[in-house]
Amino acid sequence: MGKRIGLFLIWLFLFVFGCLYYYLLHNTNQPLLFYSTACLIIVLCLTCFLLLLQRYRFDWKTIAGTLFLGLLLVFVVRQGLDQRMNFNLQNTLSRELPGVILDIKASSYHAVWARPIDPQGNYGNETRTEGHFFPSLPYSQSEVVLADHPAEDNVDTISYRFIIKQPYFVDNKDVSAKYCFVLGVCSYFYKGYADVNAQTGEVIGLKIVYSDIK
Repeated sequence: MGKRIGLFLIWLFLFVFGCLYYYLLHNTNQPLLFYSTACLIIVLCLTCFLLLLQRYRFDWKTIAGTLFLGLLLVFVVRQGLDQRMNFNLQNTLSRELPGVILDIKASSYHAVWARPIDPQGNYGNETRTEGHFFPSLPYSQSEVVLADHPAEDNVDTISYRFIIKQPYFVDNKDVSAKYCFVLGVCSYFYKGYADVNAQTGEVIGLKIVYSDIK
């Protein structure tokens, strides 16, 4: 009876911390809190697995529970490894984008994705100003440059393309805006590009591009 109650409580805690982990995955830039929750889930999964083995009953409940625990462990570990890169970039961009919560979509060496691009067209007396979208929105495609410090040709750089997961305002625009077709399948209006010195970690280029969805 005691083992059954203990197993139930562990499943309950596992559900609570699993929900918390999923929330933190999309809503935090605090690595300590995120990885502490991940470690608790791993410990609870292993404890629950050992209690299932002690039942000595390989019925459908044991098989289903073991399969669920295995999939949960794979999910937590995989997301933890992926999130490590996000936390590193968030920390790197903390001066230009303090408190941002982002998700890296691609990275490449020597790509220089954050280089400013002058769009074609006549915009009157409008000029590019750091921290403001150019051309001014609404336009089908505009960009705001937040850092532009070109590195020398012999300096190793790495470029990132990312989206911002939580509401964040740049030039009075929410650069996390998106359009969701179905639950979990979304297209983002804004994409971020960052160039970083691979040796020093200095941000040598940072811009956010707005592209209207046609």
